[in-house]
Amino acid sequence: MAYLTLFLPGRPEPDGRIEALTADDYLIGRERDNHLIVLDSRVSRHHARVTREGEGFYIIDNGSSNGTLVNNQRVTRHLLQEGDSIQVGDSTLVFSGAPAPPAPGRPLPLAPDAAGVAGRITVPHATPPPLDPADTIPQPPPPPAAAPRQNFCVNCGQPMDAADRFCMGCGFAAFPG
Repeated sequence: MAYLTLFLPGRPEPDGRIEALTADDYLIGRERDNHLIVLDSRVSRHHARVTREGEGFYIIDNGSSNGTLVNNQRVTRHLLQEGDSIQVGDSTLVFSGAPAPPAPGRPLPLAPDAAGVAGRITVPHATPPPLDPADTIPQPPPPPAAAPRQNFCVNCGQPMDAADRFCMGCGFAAFPG
């Protein structure tokens, strides 16, 4: 199986998005309908695609504004080899036959990324060690959390959260009620 590892501009370690190339046609770009979404203003909406042909993978530029570079050479179509560096916009993708390990001390994110798009992280994770019987002893429940303080708008009386500074109804400043 082949993989693409995403490196964002100015970061020497992977962003945490390691994509397994499981589809025969794999789209790369800024829009949400791509397989790999790259949040980089210099990446076109549908920048490029990786296509499986026989036993190999080709990167094909989709007529992007800033082009696609493989190992610092602008390409329109290129047969990918192990370790090829693909530049789209200011971001870099590294093509490999095995997923790159995360940087030491930096776990891969399992939450949605900044765009709210769920990451498709396909790196195999180690199984946790077996539980120690002492860890299975029931623990008392945590103490109940204090109720948040309720504020009211001095202008219209609408209830507000303690963190709100302005009333969502009328726009006046919030003061404790």
